[in-house]
Amino acid sequence: MGDEQDLPEVTINEITGQLDIEYPCRWLYKVIGSDEASVRAAVLEVIDIEDVMIELSNTSSSGSFVSINVEVTVQDHGQRQGLFEALRGHDAVRMVL
Repeated sequence: MGDEQDLPEVTINEITGQLDIEYPCRWLYKVIGSDEASVRAAVLEVIDIEDVMIELSNTSSSGSFVSINVEVTVQDHGQRQGLFEALRGHDAVRMVL
């Protein structure tokens, strides 16, 4: 994964309570599913961006779940949220953080 300095500085706007994020920026999704191969395939199916980094993050002690870190450059809030929704809606994905 990239250095922490590559990820955006995120602050909360005191007036609106919303995140203030400077775009474009690197964004990290944690994608959880039942097996690594299907989660990786889902990520590659959903994210059509050349500069994507995919790395196994964790496997549950029972082996029932895996989490994959997905780091990608997003251009704006709409793209960031759209990727989140698309990942979350894939059949191979149980959860996206």
